Amino acid sequence: VTVAVGTIGWSGPTSAAADAQAARAWLAAETGNVTTAALAAVHHEAMDELVAIAEALMPWLEADARLAEAAALARAGVTSPVPRHRAVSARILSRVHDLTGEFDEALDRAREAVAAGGDRPQAAAVNQLGNVLVRLGRLEEAAATYADAVRLARDDADARGVGRFLGNLASVEYARGDLAAAVDHYRGALATSESVADLANVGTLCTNLADLHLAREELPDAGRMAARALEIDQAMVIDCTCRDTSPPWATSRRARDGTTRPRSCSTGR
Repeated sequence: VTVAVGTIGWSGPTSAAADAQAARAWLAAETGNVTTAALAAVHHEAMDELVAIAEALMPWLEADARLAEAAALARAGVTSPVPRHRAVSARILSRVHDLTGEFDEALDRAREAVAAGGDRPQAAAVNQLGNVLVRLGRLEEAAATYADAVRLARDDADARGVGRFLGNLASVEYARGDLAAAVDHYRGALATSESVADLANVGTLCTNLADLHLAREELPDAGRMAARALEIDQAMVIDCTCRDTSPPWATSRRARDGTTRPRSCSTGR
């Protein structure tokens, strides 16, 4: 990957990196330099680069608990006059506030991200709004919001987004106790994610389906899904691609009240 920011640039391992561990080590060492270069983009009128780096780095920054850097990048991005820049940046800020327990602020930022799209909001922004509504316990509203995110992703021919957002809708239906709807949505999400080789989401969906089949006492199906999920998890050395928009049950499949909840598909991109 090479990103130029005015006269400032950075280069790192590409997809042909020897292995994921080497890529992770490089990113851990260079994240500070990358964020510094990205913030310098404001002075070079290179907001496209700033927002692109913020969006690309957010999963890593979240996984590595570097939320202050994520917030700094996003706060710079929301000053852009370009609606897409503001939508992406407000979505990232919403996620940061969500993770730090500032739910009212997370809700405001998520709504800001949706509003930045005008009559055609970004599917990922709508998905993040659903995540915050889940966090606030407003599951009926969250379900309707996730359904909107799925529709928008389909309109954009974004199969990866469809798989992830439909999985989130399934998880809400699971949490609401509608297991039949959850199964249908999970299966649809699984087929879509498989079609675009989104293995991180396939693994999550298989885990959730295993839990759901177990709840329905469908033991052979539960075992088959659990085995597949384990196989995918073992094959994936690094996975921080699905963490920037996930609902509260993403970090743990066991809720604080001790009840089992599904693991989330996605926070977004």
